[in-house]
Amino acid sequence: MRLRQFILMKKNDFYEEEAKKILKHIQFKHPSEIDLFKLCDLYGMKINRSKEPYSHSWPIKDKRRGLIELGTYRNEIIERQILAEEFSHLYLHYSNELRMDGHSLNKTELQAFKLAANLLMPIDWLLKIEVYQHYNDRQILADELAKEYNVTIDFAVKRLNLLQKTCLFDSSSDTLYDADPIFYKMLNVSRRNLVVMANGREQFSL
Repeated sequence: MRLRQFILMKKNDFYEEEAKKILKHIQFKHPSEIDLFKLCDLYGMKINRSKEPYSHSWPIKDKRRGLIELGTYRNEIIERQILAEEFSHLYLHYSNELRMDGHSLNKTELQAFKLAANLLMPIDWLLKIEVYQHYNDRQILADELAKEYNVTIDFAVKRLNLLQKTCLFDSSSDTLYDADPIFYKMLNVSRRNLVVMANGREQFSL
C-alpha cells in the first residue's frame, strides 16, 4: 500500500507549494537526482567553497539572490542537505542570519528546513512511498527512504514528521490490507496509527 491511501484529510502548505514552483524549473526523473548547484545558479545564487565545517548565506535584498559560503562536510549527502537549506534561506529570507537573535534564528532555520525538506523529498513523491504491515503496525521505514532520496536517516525522519502538520492519516480500516480481522480480536490488539521506523526503532506515529 502507498502512503496516500491512508490520508483522511490534507491541508495546503506554503512550503509544499513553494517547492513545487521551484522544481518546475528543473528536470529530474527522481528527487535524488536534483542538482542543487544548478538550481542555485538558476536563481542567481553564487556558491563559494570554504574549508570550514559550517555554511552561511548572505542575501541580496531583491529577487531571492545572494552568496552561499558552503563549508566542507564528511560526505556529499550532508553537503547536499546543507546546500538545500542555504538555498532555502536565500529564497525565503532577506535578513543576515548572523545578525539575528536566538529566537529569530531558530525560526528562520525551521523555515529553511521545511522548504529544503520539500525540495529533496517533495510531497507528491512522498505520498507514493510504501507502507508495510508488521503484525498490528503499519510501518514506514525511514532507512529505506534515506537511501532512495539520497538524504540522511535523521533528515528523512524529520521530513516525515512534517506530515503531522499537513495530513491527517487513518489506518483503522480492515479493508486496507488482506489480514484477517480475527487476528486482532484473538490477540486483543487494535490497529495503530502509521509508525515511522528508523534504525530498527519506532520514532513516532502519524
